[in-house]
Amino acid sequence: MKKIKLCLIGTGKMGLAYVKVIRGFKHKAILTDVIGRNIIKTKKFASQNKIENFHATFNDLKKIDAFIIAVSEENLFKVLKKVAEYNLPTLIEKPLGITINKAKKYINFYLEKIFSL
Repeated sequence: MKKIKLCLIGTGKMGLAYVKVIRGFKHKAILTDVIGRNIIKTKKFASQNKIENFHATFNDLKKIDAFIIAVSEENLFKVLKKVAEYNLPTLIEKPLGITINKAKKYINFYLEKIFSL
């Protein structure tokens, strides 16, 4: 069975928690890429967690099957817009927003993206 190649976005506490969980699925999924805001911190995170590829942007991202987003709420929409370009399954670690209006904004963005394909 082919392993699902995952890209983790976020190198904070929740990102590390996802690394630990995904290791439990070692026969089904593998973290192949990590994206973080600070390339030095992201490289260290990747090295410590045996993740092959690390990036500060989406530019050099290789073939992946899905995303896990573990970023702060204030960075969520910016990341969601980039991830939407890939049209891949995405797990969002947080609620979509701290207010109902923010959540609606994200949902409407994705609905427009889905129906424009």
